[in-house]
Amino acid sequence: MLEEILAIFIEHKGKILCGLGGFLLGWLLITRGLAATLLLCICVGLGYFIGKKIDDEGELSGILKRFLSSHRR
Repeated sequence: MLEEILAIFIEHKGKILCGLGGFLLGWLLITRGLAATLLLCICVGLGYFIGKKIDDEGELSGILKRFLSSHRR
C-alpha cells in the first residue's frame, strides 16, 4: 500500500506539489488577504535565498559580513 502511494507520488510529484501550493496560496489569500500573503511569500523567498547561500558557501558569518559591509566588492 505504501509503495503504491509512493510510486504515484513520484510519478505525479509536480502536479501534487503545485496543486498543494496553489491550494495553500488560495487559502492564505482568502483568510489573510493580499498584503499578508505577499509579505509571507517574500519572507519565504528570502529565507530560501539565505538558506541556499549557506548551503552553497558553508558558513553564515561570511555571508553576513558580505551583505552588511558598507562597500561592495
